[in-house]
Amino acid sequence: MKVARSATFVYLGTVNDLEQKPLLGHLGQPLGKIITIAGVVRQGELGAKASPRDVLSVETVNDRPLAQARNYRI
Repeated sequence: MKVARSATFVYLGTVNDLEQKPLLGHLGQPLGKIITIAGVVRQGELGAKASPRDVLSVETVNDRPLAQARNYRI
């Protein structure tokens, strides 16, 4: 199952900056941190022109509910 997305970004800071305030991923957790997620897999659409596919809807991260579920095509 592939859940990760690829992203391109430019970071203009120092290592000290990253130690003070780490980069956060899509689920609000620091990149590289191991997390526990919970959610449901269902058939759905992620956009107006998307064809039906299985979608992982992440509802909790580390036993804390998200304000809004995050959906990922799988």
